[in-house]
Amino acid sequence: MTGDAERVRALLPDRPTAVRMALTAAMLAGLALLAGADRPHALALGVAGAVAVRAVAAAVTGADNGDLAWRVGEGPQRPGAREDVSELAWSIDSAWGLVGRRVEIRVRRLARRRLALAGLSLENPADRSAIEARLGDEAAQLVTRERVLGMRPVTFCRLLDALDRLDPAGGHER
Repeated sequence: MTGDAERVRALLPDRPTAVRMALTAAMLAGLALLAGADRPHALALGVAGAVAVRAVAAAVTGADNGDLAWRVGEGPQRPGAREDVSELAWSIDSAWGLVGRRVEIRVRRLARRRLALAGLSLENPADRSAIEARLGDEAAQLVTRERVLGMRPVTFCRLLDALDRLDPAGGHER
């Protein structure tokens, strides 16, 4: 019996919420009485209105929603570009069909690390032609620009392919 009582108690609103709902029901019932409804109907309208107000408030504020974000679990840290590429692929936020800012930052960080192995830097303008030679024009433009607005997932995949072709040991193409 104790388990059942705890389950029922978990379904009930907390005291401040219950008081707000009762006051809302009383206020709506009073308004229904003033509008000419008889007592049973006014009470029913008040309770139904209070429940509706609470449901809308919960939906708008997200009060009953837990954290629904999917998180990448902490796995073993192994050196290698394939793991970096895989992690990036899982973190693409393609809402509205575009790659998110977070992914752009991470792929730029990945490119910086991979090119550093070859002694190249994204910040050094003198390395620009060598970066273009290794990655290709489109990929080099994407990783060297300040901000890429509206990168489509197809373009992002081509960029990852260009980075994946770099040899992690020396930064040269495979």
